[in-house]
Amino acid sequence: MILEEDSLMHFRYDTITHILSTTWPDLTHTPMPEIEDTLEKLASNIQYYDVRYMLADHRTGYAILGEDKYKKLIENYHRRLAETNLEKVARILPEEPAWEYLIANNTKKLQKKLRLKFKIRFFNHKTDAMAWLQEAK
Repeated sequence: MILEEDSLMHFRYDTITHILSTTWPDLTHTPMPEIEDTLEKLASNIQYYDVRYMLADHRTGYAILGEDKYKKLIENYHRRLAETNLEKVARILPEEPAWEYLIANNTKKLQKKLRLKFKIRFFNHKTDAMAWLQEAK
């Protein structure tokens, strides 16, 4: 079931697995307010529907991670997620080593800085990510 969709993302919730899935688009030329609005909608849906498990597919989602404004936006998004009952986030990374490193490294820094209570793991394949999200529920 699609919980919400906007110009950037669709938030799909599987009522059988209880996993919210989203695919990150290429955000390189997207205005910051539009990205902020989408991330706020995502966090709000996670909180409203009491989502515990999320699959975030970053294979096609690129962004200029070096910008301070973007980093602050992502930090605020993670702060919002920390206010939810989220337990696990599986991130499928692009198969480009530089992007894979940047996404994983920035996420790990945020996890440590914000002391996020939910687990985040990185995967190269959707089947592995789904298996981890569904184990020991």
